[in-house]
Amino acid sequence: MTTTEQKAPFLNLYQVKHVADTACRACVLCYKPTNTVLITTDKKDWFYVCNIHLKDKTYAKLLYCNDMGKDTEAEWKGKCNDIAKLKQELHKIEKEEKEKLDKEKSWLNNIPSWSSNKKDQAVEEKEKNEEVKEEKTKETLQSELKHNENELKTFERANIKYRLEKVFYRGRLMQDYKKKKQVEIEKKLAEGTLFPTLDGLSTLKK
Repeated sequence: MTTTEQKAPFLNLYQVKHVADTACRACVLCYKPTNTVLITTDKKDWFYVCNIHLKDKTYAKLLYCNDMGKDTEAEWKGKCNDIAKLKQELHKIEKEEKEKLDKEKSWLNNIPSWSSNKKDQAVEEKEKNEEVKEEKTKETLQSELKHNENELKTFERANIKYRLEKVFYRGRLMQDYKKKKQVEIEKKLAEGTLFPTLDGLSTLKK
């Protein structure tokens, strides 16, 4: 955060909020109706903007950080890597299951075995136990994957922020200044103090 931003009336750090479709308003850039709102983390500035503009790097930069601006991108990458590893493990198990199923369907498995029935039963029991073990491993991985994906969504909702490019941030500051100035003028008009009084001045000669 720059010194200028620290002295500004609000931070250049915005998070996304969504309102009901019935509460849509015009986008500040293209004037199309949108239900997406950008609001500063200190809740001092907000405006409506289309989602597509948030993907434009010349307008705003996506950041991963907390409400105070502390970088959390490394944590986000770590969560994404964990999910990728779980998906890879699941893919490996599913691939092995398919290969095993294809092998069982092969005509080679219909050739009579030279082993005794007792040995066949032992092998069959072993394979069954392995299948149960693999199924438990698969279920555990699927459960862990679902948990991690939900955790990532929660993390992203709390940590995805946007920083406006300087020209757009200055525009927000200027608009805030004009609003405050207008309020000040209206207050002085109501109090009758907007214009200087002539009390105490000597009478002008005709």
